[in-house]
Amino acid sequence: MSRRDPDRWSAEAPTRNTPRREAAAIPILAALFGGPGAFALYWLVLARVGGVFAVAPVVSTSTVPAPLRAALSVLIALAVLPAAEVHPGPVPQALWPYVGLLAHEAGVGLVIGFVARIVFSAAEMAGGFLDVQVGFSLGALIDPLYGQQTTVLAGFFNALAMLLFLLAGGLELLVLAVAGSYARIPVGATAFFGAGAMQAVSALAWAMRTAFQIALPALALGLVLNLALGLVGRAVPQLNVLASALPLQVLGGLLAILLSLPVTAAVFGALAGETATWVRGLLP
Repeated sequence: MSRRDPDRWSAEAPTRNTPRREAAAIPILAALFGGPGAFALYWLVLARVGGVFAVAPVVSTSTVPAPLRAALSVLIALAVLPAAEVHPGPVPQALWPYVGLLAHEAGVGLVIGFVARIVFSAAEMAGGFLDVQVGFSLGALIDPLYGQQTTVLAGFFNALAMLLFLLAGGLELLVLAVAGSYARIPVGATAFFGAGAMQAVSALAWAMRTAFQIALPALALGLVLNLALGLVGRAVPQLNVLASALPLQVLGGLLAILLSLPVTAAVFGALAGETATWVRGLLP
């Protein structure tokens, strides 16, 4: 066998085994390494995405490890990067203006995630209203999802809403809303936080109204039971009404929750769309 010329082999190998790939480069990598300011822009995008994931529903719970949350933020920031642009001009090169822009983008992400969390909290608020009516508020528990004190029905409604939120594609809708925010709120846009505060207040009002509507059947039944027990206590003073009031309240409240559970599940299933709608409402 004749030995190949090393010089000829080294000259032919790139053209035969390593075709030109510049035209078929992945847009994300092209955006990341396409210019000197692309890497600095990526950190600004990561600040916004990380702010969203710090307080957004489901992903901000203690059951999602911090390394996994950070990895998701990095990957989603890479996916969102081609849609990002700086307003009004290139990424600042000086240190402190760049740090200020990082803090601004983190604040935008926190507002978006906070509004999503407020809308999602309608489930937990409804459970809290029911716990007070039924009497379960006397025994508070530690919620393993958020690591804070909660009551029985609030924890149950929160877990049910999380499950239906994931099944309805709530995380995908939230990521799409964050990606679409760059079309309305470019990096560095200042006219946002005033509208964000008003949207957060409106979202809180919507969540409280929705929570009250969910808890209304059990609250109405509890009111009827209390009125009936009051009349019985006036008619038969010898009867210890307080001793029988709590078991009847628990039984009546659980019966009302059971009968209204299909409607409650439908409302919780719609939370994914409502969350995306309220987040898109932040965009001017």
